[in-house]
Amino acid sequence: MAHMTRPNILFITTHDTGRHFGCYGNPTVNSPAVDRLAAEGVRFSNCFCAAPKCSPSRAAMMTGRWPQANGVLGLTHAPHWWEYNPDERHLAAVLREAGYATHLFHFQHETEDLSRLGFDEFHAMPAPHGSDEMPEPYVHRPAAEVAAEFAAFCGRPQPRPFFVQVGFFETHNPLPFGGNTGDDSCGVTVPAYWADTAPTREFFRMLQGAVRQVDAAVGVMIEALAANGLDDNTLVVFTVDHGLSYARAKGTLYDKGLEVALVMRWPCGGVRGGRICDRLLSNIDVFPTVLELAGIPVPANVHGIGSAESARGEEPRRPPRDAVFGLYQCGPVHRCIRTARHKLIVSFSGHRLYDVPVDPKQARTQAGPAVELHDLETDPMETHNLAGVPEHAGTRQALLGRLIEHLRVLNDPILTGPIPDPYYLRAVRELGLPAGAGKATAPSPQPQPQGRN
Repeated sequence: MAHMTRPNILFITTHDTGRHFGCYGNPTVNSPAVDRLAAEGVRFSNCFCAAPKCSPSRAAMMTGRWPQANGVLGLTHAPHWWEYNPDERHLAAVLREAGYATHLFHFQHETEDLSRLGFDEFHAMPAPHGSDEMPEPYVHRPAAEVAAEFAAFCGRPQPRPFFVQVGFFETHNPLPFGGNTGDDSCGVTVPAYWADTAPTREFFRMLQGAVRQVDAAVGVMIEALAANGLDDNTLVVFTVDHGLSYARAKGTLYDKGLEVALVMRWPCGGVRGGRICDRLLSNIDVFPTVLELAGIPVPANVHGIGSAESARGEEPRRPPRDAVFGLYQCGPVHRCIRTARHKLIVSFSGHRLYDVPVDPKQARTQAGPAVELHDLETDPMETHNLAGVPEHAGTRQALLGRLIEHLRVLNDPILTGPIPDPYYLRAVRELGLPAGAGKATAPSPQPQPQGRN
């Protein structure tokens, strides 16, 4: 693909929203701009994140590599301090090497070291915590401000194709943020597996208001592209880091924690027509898909599988994924494999989040089984564990074998014992202790998890 025919790329992410948009079948959610992108582009209906937590999901998506490989297993901000491995290459860095002008607008959550991402310029960045400009807890810019700065950017000459990454904060729990007053103009829908209580309805009313704020900003941005003659040759990617911040969702490996919206539009590049792609995807597949669409070679160490043909409505050259994998390392320690029909979750910590109310600080845990097996066709809410049912023993062993092989290939450190977090390692260094101080005796490197079902 010739240099000047490469698309501009507008890559938009928002927090904690799963697939909570009108185009994903939520009739009480007002999201006309995102719905428009879906109607004019392609909506991926079966995409899941690599980890149901902000940093590891985003880090995996923006490198195309599983968390165990890129080094970000948990949150990157203090006091967690997970960080990319030294040689990891962010999508911005790869695109800059290919001749793109790279810009970050507002929020990212992949690293605390902006210099390693590969951006040429930064715009509408969050103010430091506790600054006079924006005191805690409101350290982020409202979506409307970010969108206005992007609109101004579009009005300036663009001598090279641009990559713009945009992050919005409004939908992050706890709500509200940035003047959100809620939205129940079309009613409020409470998912069937959550208690229909007044606090739950208020949570969804405020979430719908936050989605409306983000959507309005998306609308300003796509109108700015059109007003400046940029829309036809701009690949717009809209996605979410992970599922809703509510019970059995964010922080768990159930589908409601892993499911994400993914919408793309590039009119002159064939990503158009309002198509729906039901191909099974991990969000690590977004990285190679964007590079393929831009005509840029995909680095050899990328784990993601490109889906450019599917985005354009063409016959794929490669067979689709038959499984995706998930990880959670932020308190409870879990790994999972998900196929079209089944989900197998392995717990390495003996407890799990089971109640995440409106206030996330009140989240509780309970003892959980070592292995969960769910039939997603007959039990889409994943409430009936089949791991101990003899009739499903073959499925359990087959999925367990695939999951363990996946962990071995990635050299997942969980296979040799509990994983110390970076805060612990910093404390050990400060105390002058050896790095292994206090570490539990490692179990067998070939675990066969057993336990209550």
